[in-house]
Amino acid sequence: MGFVHVTLGDVTQLRADAIAYSTDRSLSRGGQLTAAFERRVEGFAAAYGALRARVWPAKPPPGTSFFLPLEGRPCGVVVTVATGDASPRAERAYAAVEGALRCAAEHLEAAGIPRPWRIALPTFLTGDGGARHDRLAVAEPQIEAAHDFLEREPDSDVAFVPYTEGTYQVWLEARRRVEARRGIALDPTIEPEPALVNAVRRGECVLFVGSGTSLGSGLPTWSGLVGELETALEIPMEHRHRDLDHFLDLAQWYRDEGRSPSLEDLLRARFSVSASGARPTLTHYLLTALPIRHFVTTNYDDLLETALEALRVHPIRVVREEDVARTGARDGRFVVKFHGCAATPGSEFVLSRDDYDDFFRTRPAMALLLEGLLLNQTFFFVGYGLRDPDFRQIHHRIAHMLQGAKRPAFATTFDRVTPQARTQWQKKQLSLVSIPGADDLAKARHLDRYLDRLGERVAQDPQLFLAEDVERPDPDPLARLRATLLEVAQVTIGTVREVETLSASDARTLADVLRFLTRRGFRGHSPHQLAQLFTELARHPGLSEQERLALLVSALRHTEGLHQAEALRTLIARR
Repeated sequence: MGFVHVTLGDVTQLRADAIAYSTDRSLSRGGQLTAAFERRVEGFAAAYGALRARVWPAKPPPGTSFFLPLEGRPCGVVVTVATGDASPRAERAYAAVEGALRCAAEHLEAAGIPRPWRIALPTFLTGDGGARHDRLAVAEPQIEAAHDFLEREPDSDVAFVPYTEGTYQVWLEARRRVEARRGIALDPTIEPEPALVNAVRRGECVLFVGSGTSLGSGLPTWSGLVGELETALEIPMEHRHRDLDHFLDLAQWYRDEGRSPSLEDLLRARFSVSASGARPTLTHYLLTALPIRHFVTTNYDDLLETALEALRVHPIRVVREEDVARTGARDGRFVVKFHGCAATPGSEFVLSRDDYDDFFRTRPAMALLLEGLLLNQTFFFVGYGLRDPDFRQIHHRIAHMLQGAKRPAFATTFDRVTPQARTQWQKKQLSLVSIPGADDLAKARHLDRYLDRLGERVAQDPQLFLAEDVERPDPDPLARLRATLLEVAQVTIGTVREVETLSASDARTLADVLRFLTRRGFRGHSPHQLAQLFTELARHPGLSEQERLALLVSALRHTEGLHQAEALRTLIARR
């Protein structure tokens, strides 16, 4: 049976078989999705313009969908009418999702796209033209429509991709309610360990990301890269292999012979998102949506950073030894690239056997960072095989510290794990999370379900106390407190507008109050208000550069449109 995923991010950058675009009956270009689709999805602007010319002046009813085929992945965009008439919102919400999924399935089938299909949807009817202040009422019928579709197309997955944290929380709550009503039992194989859930929820987890997370992203495979080097080095067929350990020898020989192009140039051309056209997978989105500050990876690609940017997070890349000092920033999200980065000019790469053998000796700051994180954090490995040289190298470095640690590390694995092997790793303070499945594709889908459930468990107590569109118990014992805090929110908005009259200390207090309110579901009264409030606070002359940067990063997190996000990224990049 298929699965209904909910993950945070920008639907236009997610690797999927088809993605959906929400519009009104006039197929207008003014919605917040338009700029993102035109900027991020190659070929969309021209195809959508042609569609509008063909459909005009007809005004199709909600649920009407049109498929715009594209090259590569996604295979196409489903343009779906979601607003524009007076029918009940719940009916329009159901019709939009049902129409989008049906249209996508018909065209994916006709195009011969192999199953399982993955179809990504925005959250329909959550903008100003929809139910911005009544999101739960339109979320539940959309989840219902997705489940109805999966009953007809069980070898598919549907991913809703909310753009803001508040909407993400609402969609998680809607999924819980719908699945409870439908009697959908929890699969025990995707239930994350309570110790891992608690560590992530408390912000005490470091994520290690291996090459397995990039499968299906559009990046070249390791076997393809190994084949290139074997051909260049004229390795006889009987001595050719397809494993990372063999690659280390090939890379060493290629470098020793001074071949051209250099290994570094080869990797930049193959593994940067801009050069390869790759997109983050659902796995990347699910991982980066977790409240984790440190992402450590041995991958060369920049898919993690791309996924974080899709969440409107400002990732701080740590590639060189001197970058390690930057990880002390209080509000940062750090991507620590142990083996180099294809998207960083001048980056050094760990490629050859000599590089692997000398890594921690020649990079003492990286080694100290790793050991320092271990003192207070839970380590979580995703995308590694237990026999991977990358995994073995890191585990060897920290094994003696893990055995003395009070908390275990966790590692998902596609490998078959015997009881003896599980016991062996447990003695090393590593708890294995076995991912079931008949093949790697089935295991990859199961991993996404596990990570989805982890994200839901971390957000199990939704921070929606101040959200105006969530039902409250009757009588509500906290009604007076909520009303008081909403009054505080109104006063806060008014005070921010006079921030130039405040002292620096008062401005800091005001920023803390605003963060407190937003973490509990307050989302302002217009799509851009919260970002504007944080930006205004960042202009206070009495704040330090680091404080201004933190406020701009908060503003970026609360943007709801591409243009505002790009303007804020420009301001952040200048600091």
